Amino acid sequence: MHGGRAAAARAAASVAAALLEDLRVRPVPYHGGGFAGRECHRITQRGAVVCDALDGHIPAPQLAALRTTWVEWAGMVRTLNRAQEIPAEGIMDFCTSVQRFAPALLVAFPWLSISPKLHALTNHAPAFLRRFRSLRSYEEQALESWHAFFNHARAQCMADSFLGSCAQLVQRAAVERQLLAEWSLRSGMTRKSDAAGARIPKSPADGRLRANQSNNRQTTAGARKERADMDAWAAGRANKAVVTIDAYKKRLAKAAQRAAAAAGQLAAQVATQVAAENGAAPAAVNLGQAAAAPAPGAPEMAAAAAVEDPLGDGEAEDDILEEEELDVGLVLILG
Repeated sequence: MHGGRAAAARAAASVAAALLEDLRVRPVPYHGGGFAGRECHRITQRGAVVCDALDGHIPAPQLAALRTTWVEWAGMVRTLNRAQEIPAEGIMDFCTSVQRFAPALLVAFPWLSISPKLHALTNHAPAFLRRFRSLRSYEEQALESWHAFFNHARAQCMADSFLGSCAQLVQRAAVERQLLAEWSLRSGMTRKSDAAGARIPKSPADGRLRANQSNNRQTTAGARKERADMDAWAAGRANKAVVTIDAYKKRLAKAAQRAAAAAGQLAAQVATQVAAENGAAPAAVNLGQAAAAPAPGAPEMAAAAAVEDPLGDGEAEDDILEEEELDVGLVLILG
């Protein structure tokens, strides 16, 4: 935050090297050039690698908050990715993690702009989970699959309204369902989970290690391509981080100026009112000097003004950015 573009480039390059060498992940050519699929889960599970890569590049309090954020996020992801009902203990753990996640995230990234997904996660997901006991079952992909199924059966469920067609579809599904049909498909065999640690590689020569698997990393051209992709990803994230932080600093400076000007005007009004009550002529007040002088409570007023008017143009607007516009750390957390 304090080192400028060169420091941001060094931090992003350190994170990119850790992701490529330690986690063996690479950005995809879609979704803004970020990470997707299992690679996001791998980064989440080993977030300490990212924090270690940032050691020395960001202040210690922010690094500690970032480590807390990774730990809480890793626990929340397990609930977000489960389609079955979550027990009461898991729901309580999720709600507690959300309460710890948001404050730590704001400490790690003071310039953070709240995205719609982050707002839904911190403000609506806990209440939704307590009521319906699952989040994955109601995600976008599940709703889209049901939408496709309804469109396919809509020709046979005609009604005067959309809700009427939905009601007919539900009634038809309930009537056609055969009781105990799922029990007739069971053969009495069940699949048991492996023992804890049974599938973890034990030796450096284990073929299950990604470093030992046959892929393009064994070729010089493949390794060069991966390095180029990671360098491009690091450069893009560093540039976006610098732009975001610079805009944040400008908003704070403008908010402080507006707060100082408001304090100077208030002081002039008070002086005029006191002079009028005493029957004396009001003394001339230099509003420029009064605005320049720091007034009591100016930092607090500046912070309040920054919240009310984050863009600094006199009109309060929603401070919402898309995920690809956020800084490097938050993009890694959100995938």
